Amino acid sequence: MTDPERPHVDRAGDKGWLCWAAARAGDFWNFIDKRDIDKHVTAAAIIVFFVIETTKLTEWGLDYANVWLGTAAASPTHAVAVPGSEVALVLAAVLGPWSLMVSTVVSLVVSFYFKARST
Repeated sequence: MTDPERPHVDRAGDKGWLCWAAARAGDFWNFIDKRDIDKHVTAAAIIVFFVIETTKLTEWGLDYANVWLGTAAASPTHAVAVPGSEVALVLAAVLGPWSLMVSTVVSLVVSFYFKARST
């Protein structure tokens, strides 16, 4: 299948399997490009990546806080326990920048996706 906007003109040397494979690769890319599959896959992959990593980071934060709670509950004098404010500061130092980065990247991806679909 050739693109009607850019007609393919066969040359005398275009007879080998490599030329055939290059033509099929071009047809495949035209199929992908006309349907904006590349934009769909890229946007979906970025959003799925950030959802998975946000889930992992949130689970880590919950485990970190639970270890602190377990240490505080097991210590009769609470001398071994880490103060709650230190736990909160560690969680804020990790989760704060991550949340800012995720919101920025996802908003840019969504903006790109809808701008790409409008053209």
